[in-house]
Amino acid sequence: LQQLAAAVDVDSLPRDMVAAASNGGLREAALQGFLELQASPLAGPLVRRIPALRDRLLADPRLLFKLGAQAGVGTAAECSHQARQVRQGLEPHWEHFAADLVFGAALDCLLVCLLAPVAVIGASPRRARGALGLFRGAAGALPANSFEAGLPGVREFSLGQRALAVGARGLEFSALGAVFGLAAQVAAATAMALRRVGEPGYGKDIQLAFGENVALWGAAAGVSSNLRLTAVAGLEAAVERSPLGAVPGFPYLAIALIRSANAAVGE
Repeated sequence: LQQLAAAVDVDSLPRDMVAAASNGGLREAALQGFLELQASPLAGPLVRRIPALRDRLLADPRLLFKLGAQAGVGTAAECSHQARQVRQGLEPHWEHFAADLVFGAALDCLLVCLLAPVAVIGASPRRARGALGLFRGAAGALPANSFEAGLPGVREFSLGQRALAVGARGLEFSALGAVFGLAAQVAAATAMALRRVGEPGYGKDIQLAFGENVALWGAAAGVSSNLRLTAVAGLEAAVERSPLGAVPGFPYLAIALIRSANAAVGE
């Protein structure tokens, strides 16, 4: 801890990092990564306030770009789908469209975070904390995704654990999909009810199938999104670990292309 205090302002570090240093286990890579992230105008406020996101950014510095790419291509795909329905003569229900767009983008970002590896900052790995770690307690020994790189002697994964990770993520994704699907339906129904105040009779022909939609969101997240985003994580990892990963700008281009392809397949 004395060596750490001589190098950086200890008061500026998170408590868990200081505790790890006190126990002689703070990893230099984690410290350097945190200092670099803290200096970023975009990532700095986030890593200081959201430990779960900080730990994932330490393991994957491109995570924010991946989140932006996922939200961007997902929004574009949803807008394209809505535009096709309008061209086909289907009456648009903007409340449902807006709710699906907002909650769908939020769900996508959360799923990407759940698949992101968590950095080891001390002598041994810890379970994910905070909202992003809510569903992770029972699966703490599994990789975040089947393609997560291990840390020799500290955190290593067997082939069986990598296979089990797909099922564990599927259960998590299904639960989250159902919750977000219900929230989207409630938001759309509320918006329609408010609109009826000024337009009596609006939307009375629309049948709101809450149970069916919640089940669809849960199934889609647990199966389709799980498998596709796991494949995306694997492809991105392959690019980042290859010689092309050292080419300036190429990993970002690859991420954008891979996630665009994923959105096209999912649509």
